[in-house]
Formats: sequence, C-alpha cells, structure tokens
Amino acid sequence: VKQESKPPTSNLPEVKSDLPSELLNYSSGINKNIVIETPLYKATISSKGALLSKFELKKYHNWYGKPAQLICDSANFKGVLGVDIGLNSKYVSTESLDFNLDKNDNIIIGEKDSLIITAKLNPNISSDSNSNSTNPQIEKRFVFYGDKYGIGFNIKTGSPYRLNWPNSINFQEYNSVDEGTRSHSHVFHDGEMKKFDVSKPDEPLKDTISGKVEWIGGSVKYFGYAIIPSVPINNGFVNVIGNIRNIDSGGHIKRFSLSLNSTGNEGNYTIFLGPLELSLIHI
Repeated sequence: VKQESKPPTSNLPEVKSDLPSELLNYSSGINKNIVIETPLYKATISSKGALLSKFELKKYHNWYGKPAQLICDSANFKGVLGVDIGLNSKYVSTESLDFNLDKNDNIIIGEKDSLIITAKLNPNISSDSNSNSTNPQIEKRFVFYGDKYGIGFNIKTGSPYRLNWPNSINFQEYNSVDEGTRSHSHVFHDGEMKKFDVSKPDEPLKDTISGKVEWIGGSVKYFGYAIIPSVPINNGFVNVIGNIRNIDSGGHIKRFSLSLNSTGNEGNYTIFLGPLELSLIHI
C-alpha cells in the first residue's frame, strides 16, 4: 500500500449522492454478473461498481437448508467492496458506474486452480492520472483460489479512495436474537482489537478509528469477514456504523457498515469471507 504521512481522505466531506457530470457517461450501461465457482463457494462479481454482490458457501447451509449466502441479499443492496474516490475535493461513490470486466462468462475453477478477474473504469486513461482529472481510471483486481476462502484484492485509482463494506454479513440461524448477540464489527489497530456492538434501535452506533490499521471486519455466530491490507496502513482512518431493528417474528436484525480510507491511490488486500473455523482461516 502506498503510504503518506497523513490520510488525504480524512478531510473530505461525505459521499455525494449524485454523480458529477464528468462521470454520468459511465453510469448508463446494463449490469452484467459473472459467477466464479470453486469447490468451496460461488462468488458473483457485478459490472456495476465492480462489486462482490453474492457469496454462497457450498459446504454450509442456513437454518432452512439453503446454501449460506453471506452477503446481504436485500432487493436494493448492490454489494460490497465498493469504492468512493476523491474527486474535486469530494467523495464520489462508484457503485453505479460501469466497469469493464475482462471475463464475459461464468467460470468454474478446481481445487488447485486460481483465477484473476480485472475490472476497469475508463481503461484508456492512465491510472496515474491527476486526481482532478475529469476521467479518472479505477482498476480492481480479484484473485480467486480453489482451495481457500481468502480472495486477493488489488485496487488502483487516480486519487485517494475509501473502501466500503456495508451491511456486514447475513444472519444464518433461525434464532436471530441468539445470533445477534454474537454479531459484531472489529477493527484491529495499533496492536489492539476493538469490538463494536449495538443493542438499541434508537441508539445507532457511529464511531471513527484512526491509527495503524492492520485489518477490519465483522462476524456473526459461525461466519465472518475481514479486509486485510498486505501492509498495515499507517495513519489509517476507519468509519464504523451500526444499527439494530426489530422484526415481526420477535427477533431482530443487526447490521454494521465499515469503510477504510486509503493513504494513497493503490492498495493490496486479502478479503476473507467464510466460516469461523481456525483450520479454514488461511489466507
């Protein structure tokens, strides 16, 4: 990860909901999904935003017998690993922008195989473009492995960026209250892990962590996710939002959203998404 003495994105305002005019031309396409199937899971990458939109485990099931779908599957939810870029002194979300994927078809890989999928926005512009360029290039690279739940993830932008994981991961158990008690977000920074929780619908969580960030993530009863930089991010900046809502059955749903501000315009990460079994958490 390229690092600077101060996180350049920490002083930027919140994400703009409307795209600036220079990016409107990149938002009118039709979304295309690509499914990558390994012996362990099926992952879906969308061309809109180059997001990880689904992650279905093949060896684990939810309480009603379906394969465990870890990423939020609400109707309007687009996916995780979205990027907000710094453009003209503002954050701009890229989740509705049209990326070019270098693969066109669904792909199955074996246990000993790996697969790289690269997604680019405006691939004819150099990734070293000035941060105020009207056509900044963004490149995301996903590396899938047949024998593990860790995914390689690389991002390059022409400006500072923020990496987002909204809505934590799906509950899988019938008893949502029991699973909710084990649902948390985590930030490991400055040699310590901080755990976040929320317990009251009228008291949402909103916190900010700064320091040397080694990883961020979250968990439910049996599953978890983590975003792990290849090199700890000095002067990192993490935003944590959490909320809980009651549901008609008498249980509740707890959600956390995490975002990690970059300290440069390029980053290498490992994304873990899978079961919380020590023998399987190898990245």
